[in-house]
Amino acid sequence: GMAHVVSTLLLSAIIFALAFFSIRYIYPQTAGDARLIGLLWVVLTVAFEFGAGHYLFGNPWPKLLADYNLAAGRIWVLVLLADLAAPVAAFWLRARG
Repeated sequence: GMAHVVSTLLLSAIIFALAFFSIRYIYPQTAGDARLIGLLWVVLTVAFEFGAGHYLFGNPWPKLLADYNLAAGRIWVLVLLADLAAPVAAFWLRARG
């Protein structure tokens, strides 16, 4: 529902803000490095979501996979896109500033 959309968009915005404020400490040397950081964030997010979601919180696999069903209005994939894009965007913004 609407709460899922709002929470997903809010989390995505937080990811971009964290990337912007932490990029100087992460310190990628190139845009390629920033892309690798984004990929690592995606892998860590998915590993946590499925690992903790299933083994720690006891959610069944189909329930965890349901968050990726765009046809059902589930937009969790935007968080993964934010994970991927935020370090690159922050790198470029910091490089220009």
